[in-house]
Amino acid sequence: MKLAKDYIRKNSISFDKIFEVKKKRYEKIFNYLNENNYLNKNSKFLEIGSGTGPGLVYFLEKKYTIVGVEPEDESINLSRAKLKENGYNKKNIVFKGFAEKLPFENSSFNVIITKDVIEHVADIEKTFEEIERVLTKSGVAYIECPDYWYPYE
Repeated sequence: MKLAKDYIRKNSISFDKIFEVKKKRYEKIFNYLNENNYLNKNSKFLEIGSGTGPGLVYFLEKKYTIVGVEPEDESINLSRAKLKENGYNKKNIVFKGFAEKLPFENSSFNVIITKDVIEHVADIEKTFEEIERVLTKSGVAYIECPDYWYPYE
């Protein structure tokens, strides 16, 4: 946790600004899910590759249950620091893990979000098998990845 606090202390202005910009990008995801009737008040979210936590904070502020899985220790520490700063003190919001081996039981989530993650996984087939395994039968997976052909496409 010391690394996270030192990083935030040294880079608080830029880190906070980046965090808020990233958090606002989740509004697009929320609107898509809401407009297409994928959400209800009991929806349980998983974010694969939750990074420093902007998506976690965004959906917690919307009063949803969400957990994240993240492979990078420094990102987990930064995420936990930001969650605490925003009033979310539970340790069981961010888990260390990989998309190819999710640390959750079958059919645990109604909504799974992966944002700019799929292109980084070691085994994409195993990742999709894991998403299918932990997603409820009526659930939805929101998968966003960069368009590497932009602006040429």
